[in-house]
Amino acid sequence: EELMNYAKEYVQAIEDAVWAEDGRAVFRGISVHYSDLIDLDSLVAYWLVSEYFYNMDFGMKSVFLYKEIGEKAYMGPIWDMDFSSRSVTGFGLYDQWAVLHLNDACQETMWYKALVKDEIFIERAFELYQQYRPVFWQLAEENGVIDGYYDYLYESAMANEKLWLNGRAFTEDVEEYLKPWFQERLAWMDAQFVSAETLMRSLNPD
Repeated sequence: EELMNYAKEYVQAIEDAVWAEDGRAVFRGISVHYSDLIDLDSLVAYWLVSEYFYNMDFGMKSVFLYKEIGEKAYMGPIWDMDFSSRSVTGFGLYDQWAVLHLNDACQETMWYKALVKDEIFIERAFELYQQYRPVFWQLAEENGVIDGYYDYLYESAMANEKLWLNGRAFTEDVEEYLKPWFQERLAWMDAQFVSAETLMRSLNPD
């Protein structure tokens, strides 16, 4: 019971800090910034991956964080990505922010709605995007990660298509939907991440 109460207080303090104008809240009598409670890089990385894939469940369900005793909390692991990347059940235009356009249920009040207005978050997002961009490109490039797994997944994919009868073939999914999605998505994101200033303006058009 003591541990559960501590966890509830801790997560509530993160919530309060994220939504506060100065990014601070009081946790057990001490004023703290949200980055004192949850690791900033994990917070940013979770958002970058969710945006690149335009995960429709982002901020609504299957969202996890963990915390070791005596350490900050960390976002992750990423989970539940079937409604992403222009999947058969997803929508997700390549040229819009998931964080701005996903507003179902608790997505309306997910932390990232506030975080994308914060200069500290934006500056670190710009820095980490430059770092992770080569990894993102590995999904989009010809003969990259997707092509590398194509043969490995082919037999299972054919069985899956036969079972669910969704009307599209695996090859069509990969060549006409998945790879072009990543290419278009990454090109659009590159234009938003020209600088921290362009990123802030893109995420806060009003």
